[in-house]
Amino acid sequence: MDYGKAFKQYRRSSIETASKLELVIMCYEKSILCLQQSKDHIIDKDFMKKGEKIKKVLDIINELQANLNLDKGGTIAKTLDSLYTYLTNRIILADVQKNLTIFDECINILSELKSGWEGIRPEQEEQLSPVNAAVPQEIRRLSHQVAA
Repeated sequence: MDYGKAFKQYRRSSIETASKLELVIMCYEKSILCLQQSKDHIIDKDFMKKGEKIKKVLDIINELQANLNLDKGGTIAKTLDSLYTYLTNRIILADVQKNLTIFDECINILSELKSGWEGIRPEQEEQLSPVNAAVPQEIRRLSHQVAA
C-alpha cells in the first residue's frame, strides 16, 4: 500500500469537507509550519527551500486578506487586514535579513490569531462576518496547493 498516496487522499478529503472556520485554521497552521521550516532552512543554508516556504506563507496570508469582508466585518476585519499587511511586511523583511527573531514574532502573531479562531464555537461559525462568503472556494483552492 502506498501510504504517501493514501495520506494525500485523506488530506484532500479533509480540505474538501472542512468548514469555513476549519479552512481558516488550516491556513494558519500551514503558515506557522512553513515559517518554522523557513527558519530551519536558513540555519541549513538551503535558501531555495526557504524561498518556497516563504512563498507559500505569503500566498496564504494574501488569500486570507483578499477574502476579508471589510464591509460587514467592521473593526475585526479592518484589524485583520492591518495585521495581514504587517505580517507580509515583516515576513519579507525577515526573509531578506534572514532574521530568525522576526520569524519568531510572525509565528507568535499567527499562533495567537489561530487560537482566536479556534475559540469560535461551531454554532457561531455562520455569523463570521470578517470573512467573505467566497472563502470556501478560494481557501480550498489554496489549501490544495499548500497541502503538498
